Order: sequence, then structure tokens, then C-alpha cells
Amino acid sequence: MENHKKHIMAVIEKTLSKLNSLYHRDGGGLENTRLIFPRYWVTKEGERVEGELRVSEQELRFMFVEELNKYCDAHREWEVYYSVETPTSNSYQLTGEGQQSGCIDLCIHGKDFKRIALIEFKALNPSEHAHAKDAFKLKHEIEGELRYFIEIVKSHDSKTDESIVEKLKAKKGYKAHTMDCSHPVSYIVASFKGEQEEIIATDVIE
Repeated sequence: MENHKKHIMAVIEKTLSKLNSLYHRDGGGLENTRLIFPRYWVTKEGERVEGELRVSEQELRFMFVEELNKYCDAHREWEVYYSVETPTSNSYQLTGEGQQSGCIDLCIHGKDFKRIALIEFKALNPSEHAHAKDAFKLKHEIEGELRYFIEIVKSHDSKTDESIVEKLKAKKGYKAHTMDCSHPVSYIVASFKGEQEEIIATDVIE
């Protein structure tokens, strides 16, 4: 499993670096990727004009997939596959009544197609529920030894990392069909405040 960790962390680091460069290049124009950050449109003096860059978890997910494919091409000994919006192996009660299956943003699978790693992506420090439900799903999934929560923010201050970690660790009374499986979740939060991405929070939720 340590071998998988090494490869996955290399892909994560490359993904975050590339996205930060893309953001500081006015949203696009990097070599070896066709991905851009689109712009919002706003009304200014009665005219519709382009506004600021839209940063979301979608760019994070697509860049991760691009970098995963490139990494696997360069490291043929690491033969893995991926799936997106992968149905959960457990069922959950995250809102209201009753349990139901959910999805994991992206899973990495081995040669036998068994899940190796589960990954959730987030952007811009959304609500406590948005963080806590993802952390809960990652922690209580039945299959897959490695679990990652990756988030990007455009900027940060002295309290941003604390805010995100508190949301991830929040106790919300969620339930899972099988509660006896519990795995540590690694989280990585990167800020694009500077010309080089800055990891503002990284640790493990037990």
C-alpha cells in the first residue's frame, strides 16, 4: 500500500501545482493541457461582460485525471484504473430519514479492478455539511484502503485551515449501514494565493 501512496501523492502534488499555474496564467494557456478556468459573466453598465475566474472542484477533478493518465504513461509499472462518481459500497443517512447509496468523486482501482483509493474533491471552503458528509463517507466505505480529501481555495488567511479542518471533523449525527469499518482519511488543502501553491493544511482524520 505504501507504493500506491507514493504514486498517488505524486499525482496530487502535480495536480495542485499545475492548477495553481493555470490560475495565475489568467485561467489558461499552459502547455500539455487543454483545461482552462472559465469566467463568470456579469452585468456592468447594462452590458454583459466577463468577470472573475470560476474556480470549482470540477477543474480539480479533471486536472487530477489528466495528471493521473500522464503519470501512469510514464510509470508503466504502476498499472491502475479510475472511475468517476463511483457508487458507494456502504449506504448512508446524511440528510432526512432513511439510508441510501451515494457516490465517491473518483476511485483508483488496481489491475483486478478492486478499489485502492477513494478521493473526494472540494473547492472554496463550502458549508460544514459539504465537508463533513464527504469525510464521513470516506471514513466508512467498505472497500479501498486509502482515502483522500483534496480541496483548493483561491486565497486564505490565518483561520482558513482551522475552519476547514473543523468542518471535516464535525459530528453531524450521520449514520451508515455498516459502522464497524472505519478508515483514516488524509486531507490536503492548497491555496492559490501566491505564484506557487501553498499547502495550508494536511493531516489525517482517524
